[in-house]
Amino acid sequence: MKGEPSTFELEKEDLAELSISRIRSADVDRDGNVYIISNSQIFKFNNEGNFIQTIGQEGKGPGEIHHGGGLRLIDDQNISLYDVG
Repeated sequence: MKGEPSTFELEKEDLAELSISRIRSADVDRDGNVYIISNSQIFKFNNEGNFIQTIGQEGKGPGEIHHGGGLRLIDDQNISLYDVG
């Protein structure tokens, strides 16, 4: 239910399948979707732990992620990402 705390687990196999090896930061939107930065990509999961999409790609150009660090959701439409590379 919206606004209620919830939890889910990501199994090692699920993380490996998505090539998530080192989680650097994470945040949750108002609908309970979870955003994780790992391996120069942002991974989005719904509130039940199901993978939704990958955001961004590795690179040094505009909109690309070289070495993503801190991730924060500004609102449901914008992500702030500190890229340390």
